[in-house]
Amino acid sequence: DTALADATEGPRPARLTQKTFAVVQVGVGRVAEHAAALAHGHAQCEQRGLDRGSVVAGDAQRREEVAETELHRIQRVGRLAAATDDVRVGITAQIATDTQEHNYTVAIFYRWWTIHLWVEGVWEMIQGGFLAYLLIRLSGADREVMEKWLYVIVGLVFIAGILGTAHHYYWVGVPQYWLPIGGFFSALEPVALVGMAMYAYFAMRRSGMAHPNKLALHWTVGSAVFTLFGLLGLAHTFPSVNKWTHGTLITAMHGHAAFYGAYAMIVMAMISYAQPALTRRPEEGTAMGYLSFWMQLAGMFGMTLSFATAGIGQVYLERIMGMGYLDAQLKIQVHFVMLVITASI
Repeated sequence: DTALADATEGPRPARLTQKTFAVVQVGVGRVAEHAAALAHGHAQCEQRGLDRGSVVAGDAQRREEVAETELHRIQRVGRLAAATDDVRVGITAQIATDTQEHNYTVAIFYRWWTIHLWVEGVWEMIQGGFLAYLLIRLSGADREVMEKWLYVIVGLVFIAGILGTAHHYYWVGVPQYWLPIGGFFSALEPVALVGMAMYAYFAMRRSGMAHPNKLALHWTVGSAVFTLFGLLGLAHTFPSVNKWTHGTLITAMHGHAAFYGAYAMIVMAMISYAQPALTRRPEEGTAMGYLSFWMQLAGMFGMTLSFATAGIGQVYLERIMGMGYLDAQLKIQVHFVMLVITASI
């Protein structure tokens, strides 16, 4: 208790708030076990003739060595398994033994600078560049027109995407002013996705699909259209909704669909475009290539629906009815059967 109380001291956002501990509440019971193990370590130090007061309140370096030794011992006996709950326990245990300047809130704050800005900043720039190149090469669209559309997409991504990082800050213990910022700019992020789909549509409309490599055209336009499933992120981007859906399969629904369009399909488009020149195969594509395209599309659509229905059920059972996590998983397991079937496609 003293260690956890010490971790909550200090100025915001460095200190931990009650919301921070709500994130790791599942592992609180096991934190007590780790604290008991640490106390046992101090007792062993005393038996070896060491002064416990000097270990705890004395030299800081020696104190950290004792704490690290005990944590390693706990890990060796398997108490810190690589499960979700135990990862949370490990984070909490580190908070309790670390200094006030290194806590969960600060770590998670900067962690999303890496994850979110890569997904919604760096990669969308790459996708936009690939898309522009392929549309120019495959549709014969005017390069000047394509570049103007690309500038619009880049601007939307940077304006909305950077501040939209705040939708990951809702429940990690940062000040509350991040809630409206995250909700507003997250709602603007799909505008860039809509712009990307319009970008592809108007390019095809201006020049048609006269290029012989129609398989690459399928993947290119499909990437722009399927990325629109990022709009599913609107299902829980606002704080008033996210407080119910956070950490559920609703997130998996949005992530799988949007990533498939923005990552997988644009890469397949580049492969389909480059492969005929690299392997001297015909540009027209093969029946197997088109079959693969439609099977992947159908499978990912089915996975998205499976995640959506399972997520809605999970939110109702866990967050509204108060059912336990594992009990809720048993109730929605039929959706996982559908998920495996569609994923196999």
